Amino acid sequence: MFALGFIGLTVYCAVVYLLLRDVVGLRMVFGGLYRMFMYHAKHPFQYIALFCAVFAAGLALILGAWPTARRWPAWVLTTLVLLLTVLLGSALGGALWALHDMQAGYFPPGDRPWQHMRWGMQSGLEVGWLVVLLSLPFNVLCLPAFYAAGRYGSRQFHRLKPEQPAP
Repeated sequence: MFALGFIGLTVYCAVVYLLLRDVVGLRMVFGGLYRMFMYHAKHPFQYIALFCAVFAAGLALILGAWPTARRWPAWVLTTLVLLLTVLLGSALGGALWALHDMQAGYFPPGDRPWQHMRWGMQSGLEVGWLVVLLSLPFNVLCLPAFYAAGRYGSRQFHRLKPEQPAP
């Protein structure tokens, strides 16, 4: 379920990105903050894949490890996983942003690269959700695919692994 969700969502979101950038002609598909280096615009597919992987892993983990979640409506479960995805994906996106910052030439000496990565994760938690929110219309166009993936994952999990009755 993880692989199917990850691949399907990544391809869908990448196509939406390419359509917005190349067909519609949006110069800035992703949002950004004032004076922010736009590494997420320079390497868009890495950030798209990161968020899709976090969502697919979260959905598979919750459906597999939390039996009571299987009884919830698919839209409630998907909303919960999306909120957790924005939180965890922002932290991991911040770490990826710090890696891209180091690739661009800012590489601190000694053990400071690890401090820079931690700073990137903390910054991602603080402002990553805002960057996701500012990425209109990309996030609005991708949102239905995440809900469809959540509904599909819920249905498939019910078919493959029925909930065991309590002893």
